[in-house]
Amino acid sequence: MAQNIKTNPKLFWKYVHSKTKTRHPISDLQKEDGTLTANDHEKAEVLNQFFTSVFTKEDLSNIPDVEKHHVVKDLDGMHITEEEVQKRLSKLKTSKSPGPDGLHPLILKETADIIAYPLMSLFQSSLDEGVLPRDWRIAHVSPIYKKGSKIEAGNYRPASLTSILCKVLEGCVRDRIISHMTENNLFSEHQHGFMAGRSTLTQLLETIEYWSESLDEGVGVDVAYLDFQKAFDSVRPTPAPPEEGFQLWHNRESSFMDQSLFVRTATASTSQWCRV
Repeated sequence: MAQNIKTNPKLFWKYVHSKTKTRHPISDLQKEDGTLTANDHEKAEVLNQFFTSVFTKEDLSNIPDVEKHHVVKDLDGMHITEEEVQKRLSKLKTSKSPGPDGLHPLILKETADIIAYPLMSLFQSSLDEGVLPRDWRIAHVSPIYKKGSKIEAGNYRPASLTSILCKVLEGCVRDRIISHMTENNLFSEHQHGFMAGRSTLTQLLETIEYWSESLDEGVGVDVAYLDFQKAFDSVRPTPAPPEEGFQLWHNRESSFMDQSLFVRTATASTSQWCRV
């Protein structure tokens, strides 16, 4: 560990945290009938039931109209290349844990030049046929305590562990969508999140600049801070309505995007699988 501290500092800090941080087991949780759980299996079931209950169920029959945008070229398909798959595999962080399929990122990274082509073929077939392998739609969820009473399941947030191969495919799809929207100026100029070269820092700098100009001009500034409750915990992978430029791709891949995720919560025991 001392020899690799410069190249892998995370290993050192992982050791420090293991010696200084005390891990407390999940306490007994309150069930719907008001009683407390009696064992770890019941804890896992209570947490899993809560985590799956907060997923948003979209009303697809009442989708608001959006402003039409002119696009230079439609996103009518996605073509995965061997080079980009190999590049993504070679950048995997080996300190990360394997997903439910048991494939460790170290193995995937070391064999990137060998498995890049078969993975590219698998990814492309998945996109063309609109089918995502079931093993890639499985998530192991670990509860992390936030604040408040420890007997309430709502005071824990889920940390999901999913397939690394599926994340590689997601990255390829994301790059295509980001590239399409950037080339056609479909992003708002006020968008800072999930944008290359932009971050919460650039958003803050722009906001402070606007406030400063307003105050210099003698204009009052009122600020309203909003927060979405369980924003990332409640997002369900429901396909968005087809926008101009996405029509052809959306029609072919909607079944791919709408396939269900299967989750199972783990404490010292595990719950039953739940479909969300």
